[in-house]
Amino acid sequence: YDKKIGQTISIVLDDEGVMRPNASPELVKIHKQISNARRELEKEFQKALIQLRKSGMLSDVEESMRNNRRVIGLQSEYKRQVKGIIHDESDTGKTSFIEPQEVVIIQNELFELEREEKRERYRIMEALTAEIAIYKDHFAAYQWLLSVIDMKKAIAKYAIQIGGVQPFIDKKQVIQLYNAYHPVLYLLNKKQHKPTIPLQVELNADNRILVISGPNAGGKSVSLKTIGLLQLMAQSGLLIPCADQSSIGVFKKIFCDAGDTQSIEDELSTYSSRLMKMQKFIFHGDKETLILIDEFGTGTDPNAGGAIAESVLDKLNQQQVFGVITTHYANLKVYASNHPGVINGSMLYDEEHLKPTYILESGKPGSSFAFEIAQKSKLPEDVIAKARSLVSEEHIKFEELLKNVRIEKEHLRLREKEFKQHEQQLKQREAELKFELQKAKEKQQQFQIKKLEKADDSIQKMETEFKELLAAFKAAEPAHKQETQQKLKAFINQNKNTNLRNRKSQVRLVEKEIPAGTLQAGMYVKLAGGDEMGLVESVIKDKAIVVFNNMKSTIAISELSLAENPTEENKKPSTTKLLLDKEEEAAPEIDLRGMPKEEAMMELEKFLDSAMMRNVNHVRIIHGKGTGVLRQAVQYILKQHIGVIKHNFESQNMGGDGVTVAIF
Repeated sequence: YDKKIGQTISIVLDDEGVMRPNASPELVKIHKQISNARRELEKEFQKALIQLRKSGMLSDVEESMRNNRRVIGLQSEYKRQVKGIIHDESDTGKTSFIEPQEVVIIQNELFELEREEKRERYRIMEALTAEIAIYKDHFAAYQWLLSVIDMKKAIAKYAIQIGGVQPFIDKKQVIQLYNAYHPVLYLLNKKQHKPTIPLQVELNADNRILVISGPNAGGKSVSLKTIGLLQLMAQSGLLIPCADQSSIGVFKKIFCDAGDTQSIEDELSTYSSRLMKMQKFIFHGDKETLILIDEFGTGTDPNAGGAIAESVLDKLNQQQVFGVITTHYANLKVYASNHPGVINGSMLYDEEHLKPTYILESGKPGSSFAFEIAQKSKLPEDVIAKARSLVSEEHIKFEELLKNVRIEKEHLRLREKEFKQHEQQLKQREAELKFELQKAKEKQQQFQIKKLEKADDSIQKMETEFKELLAAFKAAEPAHKQETQQKLKAFINQNKNTNLRNRKSQVRLVEKEIPAGTLQAGMYVKLAGGDEMGLVESVIKDKAIVVFNNMKSTIAISELSLAENPTEENKKPSTTKLLLDKEEEAAPEIDLRGMPKEEAMMELEKFLDSAMMRNVNHVRIIHGKGTGVLRQAVQYILKQHIGVIKHNFESQNMGGDGVTVAIF
């Protein structure tokens, strides 16, 4: 965009495209002269008007404009008494419109100035045009761009007005419209505050052609035009008024035959013209063609017209075209019922009040309700009875069959409604039972938690007593060492069944158990009573191979509980933690290297006591090789510790005699 264009134009024209009063010095001068002339004209005109008013010569219309000149209305009998130019008179001849001589010269001067202004304006525009002519290619591009913007804005504005959405564009030929409206009818009804009945239709490879039947003024033609118009709109890139879940395919050819197509110039009747279209439809029809035919087969003898229509329909069906057809012919309804690819549709009718509902229902043919409508129109009963007698027995039976089908379908609809209500009640009851079951589980969990709290108390007491005995054992004199050792062993034997393993089994009561046969590779689990998460690698009968911190373990499924899938942070290796003790957790090993002997011995005793209290099976003690002072101290403490039953050096590849493994 060249800013110079706008600057050049803005000197002459304002934002509304009106020429500025100061577009040129000459124009300013002319405007000033015009202003002076108009003031002089007003002064002289009012002077003449006052004099004539005093003389009583004015008519009811004192002043007016005639031939673009300001004139005074005089009673016609006085027109010869006033000097000036007579421009016109009223239809009755009682009023004459005169331009007083005093203002003639002034008005002539004003007209001349206005012509000068017009010439100056033309000169200014001519000069401006010449100046910006070099940008004509820019203007052509701008005009094209503005037209595109205007079109897109119009599309968006119209889409908002009609509540348009973009349906799913299917690669296959399909028309699935839900809650669809004819946009013109929708806006018209909206303006009149009237509801518009939505349309539901599904056409696919199994049901390609919809044959719509039903009473006159029941909505058949509107339904056909709605489908065709929305298809064209969607293929043109417009949003259409329908539900979001609607979908359409793209048809390469769309043909329509709707309305009277009689041609005087070609000397064709309505029916002949329609047959010409049928020939065109058959010639071009294929599986990528959509055909719309309103009042199929009409315009000639009903028997012949119905037969030809059925034959054309059969040909189109063989060509696998898609289409929507409206008709009153019974043979076309029968054809749709008996041939794959074609489906009946009917416009529902309120038989009780004898008025259309404008609802399209697929899957069944519709009745014309001719006799019922005739009764509503107050046609004489004898005329209606005579008409019934003239209709063939087969037609009456067919109409009765349609009526019975409608009644049966309505009965099924009511049954389906009742079934859905019962189903909803069952779902509600199921939800209530699930809620009650959940409450029962929560109550059971609360009970188990209370049991665990009691277990906590007893274990804390046991730990306190054990620590006291252990402290007494360590502080005992050599003479009483054996006595305190016996008490400690008696305590251990007495409480060996009341250990953390029992408590862990209690914890499992509130953990997420694994239903039989549901554990699979790739699932995350926890050890019963623990919170370390592991990944199931494989399942073999009642055991699973689980990876904890890059170490595989074969564990009975009964000893596992389900865990939630971890986040990326949770997938990082973590240290095993038991849920059972509130004290500081014992590490699986301790490093004493670099510590003084006395400090190392104190830390080791504390470490061993804590590990034994936590029911750890074994620990690693890193003391290094060095001079052997720490190694000897460790050996001494392990021999004296009540919980250690065995100790030995680690294997060579794991540290050799620089690491001691103690087993409780």
